[in-house]
Amino acid sequence: MNELYWLDLSNNKLTGQIPECVKQISYLDLSNNELEEAAPTGKKHSTALVKVAIPTGKSHSTVVIKVLGAVAVVAVFIVCFLVFGVLWIRNLHNREEFKQTFRKILQKVEHPRIAHEELLAATNRFHNSNLLSTNSFGSVYKGFLADGTRVAVKVLNLMHEQSHKIFRAECKVLQKARHRNLARIITTCSTIHIKALIFEYFSNGSLEKYLYQSSCRMGLRTLLNIAIDVAHAVEYLHYDCFVQIVHCDIKPSNVLLDESMTAHLSDFGISRLMGRITANSVTSTIDLKGSVGYIAPEYGLNGMMSPRGDVFSYGILLLEMLTRRRPTDDMFDGDLSLHSWVKRAFPERVAEVVDTSLLMEGASKETEECLISLMRLGLLCSSDSPEARPTMRDVSSLLKNIQQDFNPDTSSSIKLKPTISNLVCDRGAITICEEASDTQSSTF
Repeated sequence: MNELYWLDLSNNKLTGQIPECVKQISYLDLSNNELEEAAPTGKKHSTALVKVAIPTGKSHSTVVIKVLGAVAVVAVFIVCFLVFGVLWIRNLHNREEFKQTFRKILQKVEHPRIAHEELLAATNRFHNSNLLSTNSFGSVYKGFLADGTRVAVKVLNLMHEQSHKIFRAECKVLQKARHRNLARIITTCSTIHIKALIFEYFSNGSLEKYLYQSSCRMGLRTLLNIAIDVAHAVEYLHYDCFVQIVHCDIKPSNVLLDESMTAHLSDFGISRLMGRITANSVTSTIDLKGSVGYIAPEYGLNGMMSPRGDVFSYGILLLEMLTRRRPTDDMFDGDLSLHSWVKRAFPERVAEVVDTSLLMEGASKETEECLISLMRLGLLCSSDSPEARPTMRDVSSLLKNIQQDFNPDTSSSIKLKPTISNLVCDRGAITICEEASDTQSSTF
C-alpha cells in the first residue's frame, strides 16, 4: 500500500473502522462516509488536501464554495448600495423639490374636510351679519378659517329633497375642474347634521350686485371683460374639462367677481357630467334644470339637457348685462320676453334698450359698434332653436374679435367694419347674413 499515493473513497457509504494500511496513504479522502473513526491527522495527511471521514461532517470544498458565494453576494450588495447612494445624494435636491410640488398638488386635489365646530367658529355660528345670499337650496355665509383664510361657506338646506344630490354633484365637479374663471373650492364639511362647501371669498360679490344696486355700476370695458371671463369658463366645461359638463344655471348671481373684477363661475349643484364632446343630450336626474328666465325652451319640452342649453342661458345673461333688465321683469309678459324686446329694437333703436351706464366711457362709433355686436351675439345665443345657437367655443372666438376691435378711448368718425356677420331678422328668426352693412344709423 506504500506505493499508493492518492485514494478517493468519499461518498461511498462505507462503514466500520479504517484499516491501518489505508491510513498510510499520502493523500486519502474518506469524507461523507459512515466510518467509526476519523482519518489520520499526521504530517503526511495535510488538512488542506486530505478530507477526513466524519459521520456528520461536510467536505472542505463545499464549505469553501459556500463561503466564496456569500462573499460575492455581500460584495454585489455593497456595490449596489454605493451606486444607489451616490445617485440619491446627487438627486437629493430634485427629490425634495418633487416632494414639495407633489404635496401642493395633493393639497389642491384632495380637500381635507373641515369639522362642523370649525365652521361655527368661522361664521360666528352662521350669524345673520355674515349672510351673503340665500335661496331654496341653501345659504352662503362669509367667514374666516383658523389660519386666517377668508372664505365663503355654502350651507345646503337639508330639508330640500335634492340637497344630497346637489352636494354630490357639486363635489364631483369641483374636485377635478380647474380654471381661472371657475370658483375654487377649498374644503367641505359633511355630517348627518350639515352639508357645506367652503369656497374662496370674492370681495366684489356677484355680478347681480353690479347690475341692480344703484351704488354699483360698471362700464362697457368691464362688462366686456366679464362676458369674456364667463364664456371662457363655460367653454372649459364643455370642451377642456376632465369630462364634458353642462352647468345648467348660468345667471348673474352665479358669477362672482374678485378684487380685480375678474369673473368666476360658481354653483355647480345642478350641473350634469356628460360624455366628452358628444352631441347627445342627457336627461336630468334633478327636477330643477336651471332658474326661471334662463332655462332653454327645449328643457321644458323634452327634459333633455345639452351644452346648447348653457349657450341659451349665456345669451340671456349677456342681454341682461347690456339692458340691466331681468328676464323675469314684470314688463315681460305673454309673448314679450327679454329676447324679443331686444330683438325689436335691434339694430336701429338699441339706445332704447341699452343700459345708459355703459356709455360712461363715451358714445363713440367704437362704443356703438361694440354694443351692437354684443347684442347681436346675445340674440344669436338665445335663439329658440338649439341648432341656430353657436357653440361656446365660437362664442369665445367672437368675443375676442369684438374686444380687439373695441377701443373706447378713441373717438373716430370712421365706421369700423363689423367683426362678425350682421344678424338680420328673417321671418321672425335671427340668422347670420354673409354681407356686412357699410353704414348703420346711429342713435347715440
